[in-house]
This record gives sequence, C-alpha cells and structure tokens, in this order.
Amino acid sequence: MGFLRAGSAGVAAAALLGLLLVAVGVDWDLAEGMRRERFFVLAVDSLFCGWLAALIVAAVCRFSPRLRERSISASFWCAAALALTTWSWIALLPAALLLFFALRGALPALAGRTWPAGALLHLAPLAIFAFYPAESRVIPLQEVALELPSAAAPGPAVSAERPDVLLIVADTLRAEAILDPETPTPHLDALRARGTWAEYALAPCNQTLPSHMVLFTGLDVEQLGMRSNDSRWPKAEQLRSDWRMRTLAERLRDAGWRTAGVAANVLLTSQPQLDRGEQGYADGFELWHGMQRVEVFNVYFAWARKHTLLGRLLPKKAMAFSLTNLLNPREHELVRTHREEGERSVDLALTALEQLHAQPQPGFLFLNLFDPHAPYAAPPPFGGSIADPAAQPVGYPPPPSGELAMRVAAFEAFQRERTGGPREDVDAETAWLRRLYQEEVAYTDAQLGRLFEAVQRKGRPTVIVLLGDHGEAFGEHRNLEHRWTLFEEEIRIPFILAGPGIPEGRQLTQVPELVDATRTLLERLGLDPAGVAGRNVLSSDEAAPRPPLTVMAHRATIRDARWKLIATVSYGEDKEGAVFRQGEYTFKALHLYDLSSDQAERNDLLARALAPEPADALERLTAALRARMDRDQFPLLPYRKATVRQAAALEVLGY
Repeated sequence: MGFLRAGSAGVAAAALLGLLLVAVGVDWDLAEGMRRERFFVLAVDSLFCGWLAALIVAAVCRFSPRLRERSISASFWCAAALALTTWSWIALLPAALLLFFALRGALPALAGRTWPAGALLHLAPLAIFAFYPAESRVIPLQEVALELPSAAAPGPAVSAERPDVLLIVADTLRAEAILDPETPTPHLDALRARGTWAEYALAPCNQTLPSHMVLFTGLDVEQLGMRSNDSRWPKAEQLRSDWRMRTLAERLRDAGWRTAGVAANVLLTSQPQLDRGEQGYADGFELWHGMQRVEVFNVYFAWARKHTLLGRLLPKKAMAFSLTNLLNPREHELVRTHREEGERSVDLALTALEQLHAQPQPGFLFLNLFDPHAPYAAPPPFGGSIADPAAQPVGYPPPPSGELAMRVAAFEAFQRERTGGPREDVDAETAWLRRLYQEEVAYTDAQLGRLFEAVQRKGRPTVIVLLGDHGEAFGEHRNLEHRWTLFEEEIRIPFILAGPGIPEGRQLTQVPELVDATRTLLERLGLDPAGVAGRNVLSSDEAAPRPPLTVMAHRATIRDARWKLIATVSYGEDKEGAVFRQGEYTFKALHLYDLSSDQAERNDLLARALAPEPADALERLTAALRARMDRDQFPLLPYRKATVRQAAALEVLGY
C-alpha cells in the first residue's frame, strides 16, 4: 500500500509541474494551440515520472531506514524533480538539488495530502482523450509575403487586344458536376453564359501533374512521356531541345504580361526534382506561390520530446506513431488540412490579382484550386446543404470521420471484387460521397464568385479560362476517386472561355482537349503558337479534330467522334536500370465502346463478336494510337524515384 501511495503522490507532483509548464507556455510559439495534445502527453508523462520516482525512492529506502518512513513525501518531491529536468537547462540545477534533498528525506511532508489526487489523476489521459474535444480549426499556412517584383521596364498597357488573363484549374472537377441542376453553381453558370464552352473536354491524364504539364507546356502528353503523378519525368533541357518548348507563362511574360501563380495542390510545387533538371511548373512566373502548411504535429512532437521525460527516453518514431494515431487520426488530419482550402486559395489569388491590377501592363494569373478533391468536407453553409447528415448511411461515424470511413469501405469492396470476390452493395456509400462532392463543387463555385467579382469590379478587360485537370469516379465502373481507369468519369473536365474577343453563349460542337485551351489562348492574345499542340477552338475551321489521347500508367485511350478504344501500352516493368526503346511496347486492345449510344460505357464491343462497323473502328483507332505513341518520350526518360518528402506528399493526397 505504501508503494502505491508513493507512486500516486509522485503522479500528483509531476502533474502539477506539467500544468505549470502549459500555463506559462514554455517554448511554445506555435499559433496552433493544440492544448488537448499537450495536456494528454503531460498526463502520460506524469504517470511515468510518478512511478519512476516511486521506484527510485523504493530502491534508496533499502539503504536508508529514515527515508522509508518518508517514502510518500520523497516520491512526491522526486517526481517533481524528474518533471522539472526537462523544462530547460536552467532547471537542471534546481532539479538536482530537489532530487538530492528529496532522497535525504529533508523536504516538507506534503505528499500525504496529495496522493489521493494522484490516484485520481491516473484517469487523466483517458479523460482527456475521451472528453477533451480535438482542435477543429484548419491547419494554418506558413506565412509568406506575396510580392510581385518590380518591372524592368513598362510594357504595353492592358487593352481589349492585350487583356488580363485569369487561368483557373479546379482539381478533380467533373464536367457534368457544373451542369447538374441539383448543384448550385451560379457563378460558373454566368461565366458559361457569357462565353464559349463545351459540355466536356478531355484531360490528357487521369492525374494532376501530367495534365498541368500539358497545359503549361502546350505539348501533347506523349511528347512529355508522363503517365502519372509519380511517373518518369521530363527534363527541362530535353523538352526545349526536342520540342523547342516554351511554357505558357514564359510566352506571356516575354510578350509583356506580368505573371503570377497560386497553387493549392502542393504537388505542383514540391514534386519536380529541380536540382536534377526536371521540368517544373513555375517557369515564366514572376511570382509563384505554392501553399505550404505549418507542420503542427512536427512542432508538437519536438516540444513533447524536449519537455517530457517520456519524450526524452522513448524512440522518436514510437512516440510519433502512438501520438499521431491516438490524437490525430487520418480523417481528422485530412479534414483539418483541406477544409476551407478554397477560401484560403482565393484569398491568396486576390492578393496576387491586386498587385497585377496595380500594373499598367496586362497581367496573367494562374490559380490552381484543390477543391473539390477528397476529402469531401465542405464548410458551412455548404456542408449539409445537399447531403443531409440525418440521411447518412448507417454503420459509419458522424462527419467528418464518416466520409473517410465510407471511402475506405467502398474502395476495399471494389478491390475485393477485382480479386475475384463477390459483388458488394456499396451503392449507398458512393451515392452519399457523391452528394458530399456536390457540396464541395457548390463551395468552389462560391469562392470563384469572389474572384470573378474582383475582376468585374476592377473593370479591366480580362479573358477567363476555367478548366479541370481530371474527373472523379463514384462507383460507375466499380472504382472510386481517380487514377484507376480511363473511363469517362475520370477524364471528362469542364472547358469554359470568356472575355473580350470570345463569342458569348456559344457551345462547342466538337469535344476539345485540355491542350486546346493553351493554343486557343495564345492565338486569342495574338501570340505565336509555334510548337504548341492542339487547335484553336474559336477558329471557324470545321475540320474534324484529331483523335484525342489520354494516358495513365500502362494504359491509353483514344477516340473519334463515335468510337472509343482503351488499350494497354507497356514497355515492361518500370524499374531502375530498365532499358526501354521507343516503339517497342506491348499493345492489347481492352475495351471498345460506341459513345453515340453508350455514353456510360456499359456495352464493351470487344466482349462479343464484332460487326464490320466496329471492327473498322477498332482498326482505325488502333492505327491512330500507334501513330501517337510513335513519338512517346516515356522510354527516353530516366528512372525516377520520389524523395521521402515527395512520397509523403503523395500519400497525404491519397496516391
């Protein structure tokens, strides 16, 4: 009983010191308070210090009968000394003196009144974990001063012939999402009404980075050789020597436009290995801002390791793993990271726009919005406006945890089906996720409305281009999110152009490609599009467009006005040291669809005997695909291994 009381008294002493540590804010300069996390780790540390002190006193008591009579008091002061040692190096001397006198039994006998409180404090970690609400505020961004550099010399002034340019890519925005009457998108509806638009355009890839690279360079995806966010990557020198590539921003900057870019998707800033000569995204931008968040848990871990005895003794990885999984589960981290992201992105874009508007020359602003990418967690008043929380499928935690739980459940069900398992009913989950996604689309529209209003208020002639980079699947072909297939739901994107010199209320009759936006914009601005692929969708030329190509890892799809072919295209296992050659790939037709009667891609014509007409279509599309792949740069690109930081960034985004 005496040992139990001694340990409890020690817990009380360490807890008192821990509370004082939090109260005075020792070494804590992070804007994000994280009080729950601090109290939790200090409560656990108090248990550790208290019982370690009791063990030390029990060991010394074997040689000191006098101390044995004062073991409870000695444990109290000994635990206080142990807790004090981690405060700072200045506290080491007082802690050593406190420990010395405690083990000599020379300190006041206060512990008899503290051990009951110490016994109760054993429940503190559990109580904090269960009842102390986790921080719900969004994780703060690193503070960066956005400042457009001074112009070397004044250029031609903005005019209807040389207008400002606002280029927007909304990550993961499906083309049909902004045409859905159930999803309020008044600002995009108004933009479409006063511009030229397509029911949908086709992305060159079902992932972010290849699509943005096509848009910025004006090259076809096979000229880049990219397949996915983590695929082989083109070298800047190679693109310039092989294709005489100049980025869109470089072309505008050299023609007198001031250029600025804001990217919410961290991959656009962190993924290229510029020190190895890989082509990046910021070339030509005088101001480029990639949003970086404060790594609040890294700061917290550093604080906990420095100011708790448990943190000093535990291996770093063990402590980080346990605290992350206990206090910062993945769904909580994802929501805190990305909630209200559209608002913060547009705030930064408005800052950059204000600086561009302060210049007499025309300005070019690129904005990458991460919304409506998963997690689907629109803030109020959009959250709950389409997906009624009361109607959430049963068996899942309440929001926001339920969103990730449903995505995981549906994804794993689809994975089991692909490996021979039975078909599982997850229709309720995918339908609910789609409603959450619609709320994100409505939120995105509202944030874009703020940007459009700022442009309109300034009154400068402005060309606005609104695009997506890829789509999103919600179970249409037993897949979720993107990067998995080349079906329509993953590759159809919005395509809207508006502004001076662009016909109003005109819907394109032919399906454009993403790269067409680059060429159309350059020709509208009167700039030389040499070396840029695609076509000008504003041209009166009614000739049939070339068959559009979309790729992913080991797969490609190509189509004409009616037929769509999906095939495997593989040079072999992509590993370090592998030697590939252009044109030496394995090819296999997988699916053939008649899009004129089968937009949902349910009737695979390759699954049954082909009639003469689809057989002819297969032959034509196969030839067109081989012609495009003849200049595929993938086998000429060196093997690429992502850094630890890049791999972590991809993992956080779900790749």
